[in-house]
Order: sequence, then C-alpha cells, then structure tokens
Amino acid sequence: MTVYIVTLNNGFFGSAGQSWRSLDIDCMKGAFEAAGFDVVVTIISDLLSFSFREDDVVVYTSSEQPVVRGYIKDVMYLVSKRCSIFPSYQNLMAHENKGFQQMLRDQWEMLDLQGHYYYDLNDVKESPPFVLKSIDGAGSSGVRLIKSACLWKFFCFNKLLPSVPRFFKGLIRRYQLTSSQYSLYEYRYRKFSRVVVQEFVSDVKFDYKVLFFYDKFYVLRRGVKPNDFRASGAGMLSFPVSDVPDVVFDLALKVVGLLDTPIASLDIICKNGRANLVEFQVTNFGPKALIDSPGYFVKQTQGWSFVSCKSDLNHEISRSFVLFVKEKSRLNRDCFFS
Repeated sequence: MTVYIVTLNNGFFGSAGQSWRSLDIDCMKGAFEAAGFDVVVTIISDLLSFSFREDDVVVYTSSEQPVVRGYIKDVMYLVSKRCSIFPSYQNLMAHENKGFQQMLRDQWEMLDLQGHYYYDLNDVKESPPFVLKSIDGAGSSGVRLIKSACLWKFFCFNKLLPSVPRFFKGLIRRYQLTSSQYSLYEYRYRKFSRVVVQEFVSDVKFDYKVLFFYDKFYVLRRGVKPNDFRASGAGMLSFPVSDVPDVVFDLALKVVGLLDTPIASLDIICKNGRANLVEFQVTNFGPKALIDSPGYFVKQTQGWSFVSCKSDLNHEISRSFVLFVKEKSRLNRDCFFS
C-alpha cells in the first residue's frame, strides 16, 4: 500500500491561514512514514502517470481558482476509479459549490433547515423572506437576504435583463416564431444563474464555526452585526470553552460521519434548542478556529469535554489523515478476510 500526497503544480497544498499559504508537506509525509506507510509526493499533472493498486491511497488538495479546481476534478475522477482518494470525489464536488452541498443535504434527510438548488431564477417557488446564495465563493460573499416579493422581483429583473442586441433580436423572433417555438428560443438565450434558496432563520445572534480534525472539534463563535444576518466576516469572534450546546456537537458528529472525512469545516446555527447546518467544506477551508483556539472539544463517555491546549495546524492535519487512512485500511482488510 502506497500513500500518494498530491500538490498543485507549484507545490501548494491548502491551506494554512491565508489562502495562498501552503501546508507543510514534509510534515504530512513524515507522519505517514512514521506510521509505516510508503509515501510518494507528486504534483497533480503527473498523477495519472502512476500505476495504482486498489489498496493505494491518494491524499490531495483542491483550489479556490475555478480553472484549477476543474482540472483537479477531471484528474481525480479517473484516479478514484483505481484507488481510494481523500477527500472523496463527493466531497471534492462540494468544494466551493453550495449547490452540490444542498443536494447532499437533501439526501441526508436529517436536517431541519430547508433549502433548494436552482439554475433558473424563474423556477424559484419559495416566498420571501429567504436567503439567496450564489453557489461559489467563501464566507458571506454571494449571500443576501431577500426580504420581500418586491425585492425578489427587482433582483430577478436585473439578473434576467437581456443585452440590448439580444432584446431587439427577441422582439423580431417573437413575431417570426409560433408561441411554442418562441418559448424554446427564449429559454435558449435566457440568463441562467445557479443559486441556493435557503430558509431564513430570524433572530440568530451568532453561529458556530466548527472545525473537525478526526476526533477533535475546534469551535469559533461568530457574532452577527446589528441589522445583518451574516456571521461570516462580521469580525465579532470568541472561543467558547464551556457553553456550547451539546446539540451543536451532536449535529457536527453526524455530519462528519455522513461526509466520511478526516477533516471538515461546518457552519452551524442554534435556535430554540435545535442545531442546523448552514454550510460545510472538507478541503482548503480557513483554519482560524484551530490556530487561535485555546483548546478543543472531545467526546467523552458522559458528554463533551474541553481540553486546554494550543494546537499546531500542520500536526493536526497530518495526524487526522494518518489516523483516517489507518482506520480505512484496517476496515478494508477486515472486510477482505471476513
């Protein structure tokens, strides 16, 4: 069994705080070797040149840049047919794609926060107020609250308004074509936008950014500014050590189990004793909740406990991937010999 650690072509493996800073690949390589694995470090454009065995493992990074991320998806789809990849291809699809995240949430059937994924604004059936999200972008970018039907109509008008040449071509086509033909013509040239419409939960004063590293949970509480609904980017941050509701951890534990991942970033809100997942990422997420945290939470027999301890990001990521790969390889061997 060989573990392949795959970077971008410039040696980047994200991310270590600022989106351009790379994690320490030597640290990850050393951790896998100390655990007894053969390790190969390579770049994404060379990956398909290797002859993989079925029990090999590929650990790789994604990218915030759509062109690079698209290339990674193409390569990892083929690699995933030959051996195990982490993150899984499902989780790669969810990176910078809130629409695919919503589709996964719909499959889980255990979350209270309602939402739908659309590619045509004319198909949106929800009535305001609701939260409208573009599918890409991190944090609160591309997220807005649609408070009223008038605001929604104005938003759609601006988004769907054709260019001047297209408008006059459309007028000509309207008189040249039958109604059924024109309907197909208009649909062909409509401005489509992939969006997620998510239920708006009012009077939420803060959310929880929960980072998961194999068995450790780091929690950052993010306050909401007055007259806003978005916690991300507000800058009102604190690190709770004792008053995080158990339902937040219980939900986080369920979600990471469904994602089947060694690391994850979860945005969770809590109201009236119920926790709801807003968004998640499993690769290239911001590590502030770990880097600046005074400690982490772990599940004990009698609940959740806080451990006071400063953590090193490179160590925790390496540790999490090594433990996860060891667990998966052991399960595969057990299945083979059962």
